[in-house]
Amino acid sequence: MAAQVTNELRKHPFTGTIFVFRSRKADRLKLIYWDGSGLVMA
Repeated sequence: MAAQVTNELRKHPFTGTIFVFRSRKADRLKLIYWDGSGLVMA
């Protein structure tokens, strides 16, 4: 997912920004963000 942020969105995933991904059916969400020590996926 961090690679998608870098390659598709042209953003740096280690800035503290929260990136939200949804499933095709829009019934699930995944969030990734940098907490200072690693990427967190919820």
